[in-house]
Amino acid sequence: MKRNEAISLSYYTRTDRHMPDDVRQIVECIFAMVDRHKRTSGEVTPVAFLLHTADEEKGIMPHMLPYRSPEEKELHMLMLRELIADMKPDAVVFLHEAWMRKTDTREEADQLRKEGERVEQMPGAFECLMVNVETYDGTWAAAPKLIDGGQHFESPVFGLVTEYEGRSMSFLPPRGRIQ
Repeated sequence: MKRNEAISLSYYTRTDRHMPDDVRQIVECIFAMVDRHKRTSGEVTPVAFLLHTADEEKGIMPHMLPYRSPEEKELHMLMLRELIADMKPDAVVFLHEAWMRKTDTREEADQLRKEGERVEQMPGAFECLMVNVETYDGTWAAAPKLIDGGQHFESPVFGLVTEYEGRSMSFLPPRGRIQ
């Protein structure tokens, strides 16, 4: 099991469990579209995609989250949670640019949070695209780094999230989650 620590999000991943094929195929298309947008516009607006994968209800609903402050982010996340409760999607894909610094222990991450330094100013920090994919069966995450002079992201490598905290996860209630 690999532990990943970012200052604003902590999670454990297992790469031996894979997301359902129908969701994975949609996520690959979404990632390609977001990466292409990064190359052409230079940025990625935070966005959530609500997926309906059942044959009779197939569809994808994007929901832009253009927040500029922590207060706006909180408001957008509350609105997104209400939308998800109303729409009852089969999966939620949430993408946003972030700075990350991996640490070896939760204690090290907690210490960095206490110091209050901005993540992008910390040694070893890198810019990435946080990609969280949540289904009723489990949650997968990837943090592909920004490469080629900031033009696009490396290919995402998803791991099953087995323990996490953060406001950009836990959108769907657990059913038969994979461990």
